[in-house]
Amino acid sequence: LEQLIVARESRLDYVRAQIVTTSTDQLDPTLTVAERVDLIAYTQRLVEEKARIEQELPRLQADLIRQHAQLNEMRQSLVSVVY
Repeated sequence: LEQLIVARESRLDYVRAQIVTTSTDQLDPTLTVAERVDLIAYTQRLVEEKARIEQELPRLQADLIRQHAQLNEMRQSLVSVVY
């Protein structure tokens, strides 16, 4: 789960950077209409992906906190059984 969170955070950083890049690229006066449309569509997909990741991350982080708490409870139970 920790690796998944790190992977999602890395992807979010990449997507944010790509949104900036594609937004800037749209200002290029040499782009054709078709290229501009493709770039806008790609940017929109990135924005949607960013929103999904931003929505998913808090849930994953909460799951991780819950799992750590459960693990600590299990360790405490094990310690009390051993002693």
